[in-house]
Amino acid sequence: MSGHLVLSGSGGSTRCDTAAELVGALRASVPAQGGYRPRLDGPAAPESRADAALLVAVSELWPSVLVSPDQTPYHATLAYAFPLALDPAWRDWTDRHADLLIGGRQLVLVPASDLVAVELAGDPERRHRRLLRRHEQTRVREHSDLPDFLADWADFVLWRYGTPPSASERDALRTVLEMAGCTVRDFVRSGEVVARTVTCAHVQSRTLFDLLAVWDPRHAVLRPGIFSAVHNLIDAASRGYRFSMCYGRFPYKDHVVAGCRPLTLDELSGRG
Repeated sequence: MSGHLVLSGSGGSTRCDTAAELVGALRASVPAQGGYRPRLDGPAAPESRADAALLVAVSELWPSVLVSPDQTPYHATLAYAFPLALDPAWRDWTDRHADLLIGGRQLVLVPASDLVAVELAGDPERRHRRLLRRHEQTRVREHSDLPDFLADWADFVLWRYGTPPSASERDALRTVLEMAGCTVRDFVRSGEVVARTVTCAHVQSRTLFDLLAVWDPRHAVLRPGIFSAVHNLIDAASRGYRFSMCYGRFPYKDHVVAGCRPLTLDELSGRG
């Protein structure tokens, strides 16, 4: 933690010079009764190193926080994908790279209800057999060329939403993906890449994260984006992992994980 923070309350003020001191001061300030969750009055994304340090420390103690004015539970995340409460290594890295993440808008609060994470159940190959048959000739190759993927991702975002990500957003996102040890998967059919995804196999929580996907609109009839997600779900099942499509509730995600048991962040982190 760069610099220091001063926590003030009814019992006085405490100066915190390290992240450990900040966590300790927050723990000491918690009311004796159970069920406490902190409330934040700030913006959905930290605007200073102090904001970031506080968010990191809070995430160590509470998987979710309440955000004013409607007291909705939120998760602190990296890149709208990785909940900080899940991994101390992610929190430590975030604390050391706060400036980069703030400038690139990759440290953000996301509604807890937007988390898509499941415990796999049943036979996903049978459930998606029709789509899998359409892709019997599709092959998957893995690599770690994140800059190349992110160049495609920027073009895809521009095509899909009309506004490209900024250079600072791309740089910050790249460092997050590199830190987490992410893998790029290219889905190749007849010599053409029809879709690409980025995944992260998080060993500690036994969760496969499906973070980002791009696909070629010329091949939309093949539903390559859906197929890539189904492939990753089946991969998670083969590993005995849980599966997360990160944050954002959309019908296509419901279709991919249909039949699986939804998980909360408490359950992912072993607190539930």
